[in-house]
Order: sequence, then structure tokens, then C-alpha cells
Amino acid sequence: MQPLSVREAGPVPEHWLYWTLVRPSLLRTPLRCADGRTVAFLDLPDPARGSGPDFRNVLLSLDGVRCRGDVECHVTPGDWHRHGHDGDRRYDGVILHVLWTAPAGIPGDLAARFPHLLLSEHLAVAETAWRAHMMRLDRESPPRGTGACPDFLDATDLAGLAERRFERRVTRLRSWLPDLGPEGIAWVALAEALGYCANRAPFASLMRRLWSVDRTPDARQPVPLWWFLAHQAGWLERPGAAVSGDAARFWRERYRSAGWVPWLRHTDWEFAGLRPANRPERRLAGLVELLYRHGDRLFPVLMAGLEGRQSLTAVIPRLEALLRPRLSSGLLTALSGFAPGQARPGRVMGRERFLQYLVNGVLPMAALWADCRGNEGFRAYLAGLYEGLPATEHSAVVARGVRSLSDPALVAAVRRGGFWQQGLLEALGSTQKEKPVATRSGPT
Repeated sequence: MQPLSVREAGPVPEHWLYWTLVRPSLLRTPLRCADGRTVAFLDLPDPARGSGPDFRNVLLSLDGVRCRGDVECHVTPGDWHRHGHDGDRRYDGVILHVLWTAPAGIPGDLAARFPHLLLSEHLAVAETAWRAHMMRLDRESPPRGTGACPDFLDATDLAGLAERRFERRVTRLRSWLPDLGPEGIAWVALAEALGYCANRAPFASLMRRLWSVDRTPDARQPVPLWWFLAHQAGWLERPGAAVSGDAARFWRERYRSAGWVPWLRHTDWEFAGLRPANRPERRLAGLVELLYRHGDRLFPVLMAGLEGRQSLTAVIPRLEALLRPRLSSGLLTALSGFAPGQARPGRVMGRERFLQYLVNGVLPMAALWADCRGNEGFRAYLAGLYEGLPATEHSAVVARGVRSLSDPALVAAVRRGGFWQQGLLEALGSTQKEKPVATRSGPT
């Protein structure tokens, strides 16, 4: 019988790499890194709790030379950048990158930074047997980061984790400031929120490119702008009946003749398996609706929504009115010419997506603004809003996360409060999984 391939057997969860490292009998030695160096674990502590490197203060031997530092595990090399570790100082001490596989090789910047150990090449047992063993461990011991929270966490711990998660968001947006400025940050963060998990990266990449160009054709008209961004997203190159329709053919030829080369490829996007409201065509219509309404003034519009330091019960409806209008009839017509199933009337985004933008974009961005101006009072006001947020995460995510919490009062607080849910996500080491997006060159 032929062994199952990685694709046939399903994806490998990251925590399986932790479990394999702490069970040396599952690995064939000598362990050899992708660059040819041998590595041996002389002192490997238990996996670390919370965020930060997966193993800390590890004693290694690299080609016979002893060294001590941190070890980070990922399924593929690109997870390092997708998880934001390249700009996070907590990962400066990483001396070994443990991977399951590297189908596209090791990127040059990572290869120069530390060695990479591919566990899929060092299993001492058949992969099918290894997978069966890992699945048995899953049933017996829920892992960190996969839906079980350490039951020793109390309310103080979760509050501290929620605050840490918020500060990480602020730090992340601060790193965007030199390239994007406040207005660009507002739009890229919004694009990420609309893309959510499946299309978060390509939406952000599309908005970054749009923000970098000096001009766009028909920028002030929502329908041509939707078609322009659909073209630049690579969708008009996608095989299918909709792309061969009269409308798609007209706009494709219009932008091709003007010299516009798509910034992305249609393969960068996920279309299958998404609910109609989550499909990228519909989400792009929402983004264009807000571009049409707010233009290059989204940041001041959002800050105006926080003026007066009103209560959260007043702030949320005010921001919702700005960010959740109904899609215009013109955009619905455009959708009907490309993706008829997405042309139903509705709002720019659902309430859950709005709250995700609020917690991951608007509030951290406002906190960054307060920091830049030394406005400690406004910073404290924003902290109060953050602590009072209603539930921001999907109920299924929360349900998986609270299974191991033993305090009923804390479980109830997590279920109804976005602040506590952010602390829970931080405790679980939650990260958004995205596939890499390679942009193309084109006219600017």
C-alpha cells in the first residue's frame, strides 16, 4: 500500500511539531538542517505558554558547537512572516526554525538568519503511524493553541493577556506608519478585516498597491472602481463563464489597453467553500462602497466617531453608521454581471466583521495616534472602550477555547465580552493563517 501524501492525509497542525520534538524516539538521527548542519537538542524544556517563541532557553549543538537560544516551530517557512515574527523583538533570540516542510525552499532572508530543521525528513516511523500517534495525543491532551486554554488562568491573567494583545496590534500598526501614514493604515486594516482569514492577505496586498499608485481610472465612480480592482486582483483572468461575459470582457479590454497589469493572480484568492456574504467579490463591493463614501478621509472620519469621549453604547452606533451602510444599487448591478449569486441587497459588512475591524484596526490605530501626540487621557479612554467591548469572536471559536476553563464566572465573561475573548485568543497563541501573495509589477 502506498503511504498517504501530505495533501491526502490533511494538513499538519503546528502543535504536532512540539510534541514530536519532545519525543526523540519519533525522530531519526542525526538531525540535519536544510543547510547541511547537524543539530542535537541537549536541553529542551517544555513548550512555552502564551505568545512568544515555542521553546525558550534551549541548549543546542550545531555542528558540534554549543549554543543557547529560542526555537520556533512552523508548518512552512512563510509562517514566520505571516505571523509577524520578523518585526517582533520577542523572536530576536530564535536560533533554530523547526518546520514540517518547505515545498518552495527556504527564503533567503530566513536562511541567512538561522538554520531550518525539516521534521518531515527525519521521522523514525512511517508518516501514517506518526499521524495516528499524534491524533491519539490530540484526543488525550488538547494542545496549546488548538482550542484548549490552560485551566490555571484566572481573570487577572486573561486581562493581562488581552492588554498584551492590544499592544501588539498597536506595535504592528506603528510599523506600517512610515509607508502608509494614518490614512493608509485605516484602509489596509479595513481590507484585512473584510478579507478575514481566507482572503485577508490578498485584500491587504490589493489595498497597499491601490494606496501606492498616483492615479486610478474612474476612481470616483464606484462601479468602474469595482471593475478596476477586480481586474487588478486578477479575477478577470480567472477561468469561468462570468469572466467571458460581456461586462467582464469590456472592462478587461479597457484596462488592458490602458496598460494595467493585474497586481495579483486569481490563484491568490480563495473562492470555494465560502458563504455568499464572505466571498471576495462581495467583500470587494463593500470595500469600494466605503472608498466611494469616504475617499481619502477615512482616518479623520473614524477619529471624529471617537470625539467627545462618549460611552461605548454611543460610539458603536456612530461607527456602525459610518462603516456599515447598505451597498448601492450600482455595485449590486456590477456584481450581477460577474457573480450573480452575490448581488443580493445587504450591508457593506456584517456586525462581526465590523467589531473585528474595531478591535484590530480602529482602536489600536486611535491608540497609536494618542501615543504620537502624548495624549495619555485619550489613551486611557480607549482602554476603557476596549475593556467594554461586546463579543467580537465567533461563538464556535469561543466555545472551543473555554472548554478547559474551570471558573464558571470567567467562562461567562469570556462568552459575552470581547476584551476577555482577546485575552483567550492570546492565551491560545491564536494567529491568522494566510497563504503568501506575490504581486506583479504594473503601471503606477
